[in-house]
Amino acid sequence: MKKRRIFVVDDDPEILKLIHSVLEEHGYEVESFDRAASAYEELKRKSADLVFLDVDMPGTDGLELCRILKNDAAFQSTHIIMLTAHEDMKIVERAFNFGAEDYLVKRIFNEDLLLQKVQRAFQPHLPQ
Repeated sequence: MKKRRIFVVDDDPEILKLIHSVLEEHGYEVESFDRAASAYEELKRKSADLVFLDVDMPGTDGLELCRILKNDAAFQSTHIIMLTAHEDMKIVERAFNFGAEDYLVKRIFNEDLLLQKVQRAFQPHLPQ
């Protein structure tokens, strides 16, 4: 079985390193980016099964990249989980409206929660 590929996009090097190492330790193929634009260019070359996107980044932010990806048929099956330092539900609502499936609040997440979110993203969704 092929490894699931996960992209992590965050301008905070500590968060990037933490998420990258946890996911890699659990058998995922992980690529990290500190800018949305560089992640997008790489996504066009090779797909990812899941993308973690930081909401606030210089240049193109995570919300904008989420919107771009979900408006492109090539990325419709790519799962997106937003990373945020905010607990403002308006930002979370915007992320969901743009196509994100879930979110993690940076200051309260831990390894178990991170892995639960990843596993949930890869579970088949039942039709409604």
